[in-house]
Amino acid sequence: MTENKKQDSNITAALSYLVSPFTGILFFLIEKEDKFVRFHAFQSILFGISIIGLNIISSIIYIPFITQVLSGLISLGAFVLWILLMWKAYNNEKYELPYLGKIAQEQIFKK
Repeated sequence: MTENKKQDSNITAALSYLVSPFTGILFFLIEKEDKFVRFHAFQSILFGISIIGLNIISSIIYIPFITQVLSGLISLGAFVLWILLMWKAYNNEKYELPYLGKIAQEQIFKK
């Protein structure tokens, strides 16, 4: 892989997390060959869907103080994880989230 292609891959992989899961879907559909980009795009899809699901569940469970704290913790955790995932992808690291990363890995590298 040339240096220029490697740099393009890391930027594309990082951008796949920008508006998860939507940019993940976009880059997963566009990129057909680069497994690094496809892995991060698929993990972005799973990450985005998980965060949306957690937010829906936390809004359904309504216990005044606990719901606010839980919602804040989910948002803070999602933000920190989002920055970490973009940083790792930009630095050409294939960082796997627990459980979600394994699913992405299996999906991308299955024969």
